[in-house]
Amino acid sequence: MSPDAERRSSNRRPLETAVALRVVSTSLSGLSDNLSDVGLLLTLEEPLVVEVELTVDGERVVRTGRLVRLEPLEALIAGVAIEFDT
Repeated sequence: MSPDAERRSSNRRPLETAVALRVVSTSLSGLSDNLSDVGLLLTLEEPLVVEVELTVDGERVVRTGRLVRLEPLEALIAGVAIEFDT
């Protein structure tokens, strides 16, 4: 078992479907951590709230949640992890 699997609070299952992601938070504030000529790292004072729309087993599902991880995968492609509200 991988170390990541041990930390997961819920089982995963493969799903490949189109997803629409809407950022609900209209304004965020935080503190800068560092700055360079090409970017800025900051810490937010509140979660980035999102709404996710997708199709699961032929049924349209809309859930709200928060962004918990953003991973650059390639030059213009990122992996986004959302934790759904309960």
